[in-house]
Amino acid sequence: MSRLARLARRVSRKLKALALAPSALKPPSAPLRLELPDAPDFKRAEAVWCAPGFGVTVDASGQVLGGAARQALGFSPDLSALPGVRVDGGPSRLILPSAPPRLPKGAVLAGWGDLRNYAGFLTNTLPTLLEASKAGVLAEHPLVAPPMTAWQAVLLALARLDPPQTVDAPWIVLDAAVTAPSPAPAASHPLLPEVRGRILSALGPASGVRHKLYISRADAMDAVMVDEAGVEIELAALGYTILRPETSSVRDLIGLFREAEVIVAPTGSALANVLFCAPDARIVEIRPPGATGLWVRDLATIAGATWHGFEAAGQKDTPDAPLDPSLLPVSAFNWRADAVALLAFLAQQA
Repeated sequence: MSRLARLARRVSRKLKALALAPSALKPPSAPLRLELPDAPDFKRAEAVWCAPGFGVTVDASGQVLGGAARQALGFSPDLSALPGVRVDGGPSRLILPSAPPRLPKGAVLAGWGDLRNYAGFLTNTLPTLLEASKAGVLAEHPLVAPPMTAWQAVLLALARLDPPQTVDAPWIVLDAAVTAPSPAPAASHPLLPEVRGRILSALGPASGVRHKLYISRADAMDAVMVDEAGVEIELAALGYTILRPETSSVRDLIGLFREAEVIVAPTGSALANVLFCAPDARIVEIRPPGATGLWVRDLATIAGATWHGFEAAGQKDTPDAPLDPSLLPVSAFNWRADAVALLAFLAQQA
């Protein structure tokens, strides 16, 4: 073999060694169409992908469907926060899982936020389920949801609504699905009065003992009232019972709200129980600086109770970072109620 031939062979071997290895096959994926169509009513769809823990349904064309998906799109407009969704410099794509669980029928009615928030589940999911039940939807298409928490199961039972078919998987296939209508504004669903009536009826008669409650948010990390301990001391001296919702069962919590004469509380999820207050109850909501939502007032109106909003002065401050920054919600802030100003406001409303 000539020297030129030997050189050519050596160069050929080096080139082969330097050649890139064949890239691994990419898993199948589907581009997502994120512009939700209008959904004034329950809609049916065939052969869809469903993320039960997020209320997202996707049809064969990649179109995201259903009113419940609006919450996911609100938290993550490109849905990249969902498991299996990728955005690599182009449109969002769903990486299709292999051998996902499959259900013949199901209704996708509970959104991302409502599945994780007491107020959302009580004031939005429950009346939506009641509406679906009255429309005959749930008779053929049972609710599909992730595993329920204990308090969710209790609320469903008190409202006389069937438990869902639960699936502990990020994505499943539904052969036949029903999706929710576009959600109503907070605390405005027309069936909330019936939800109230069903749950109060399930609790049985009230004891007749009235009390004054302060609903503490001492364990909150998202909207921390930094002078809350001082407020609690002042109100306890005035005869208020300091209630920490996380230490009470759902039944007990609803019962306490039903029998309260006066409730004072900073804005928070536990105030969804204002729905169960007596018509002669007085609610004082301590509102952080810049608060605009009036859902607590609207729930008090449904119950027939009287609502007063105490608007805290000052401004929101950035909280100190905890040892584990991941524990701090992105929207977290600190604020002050000002106990002196609050006590004067309560005296005016008495």
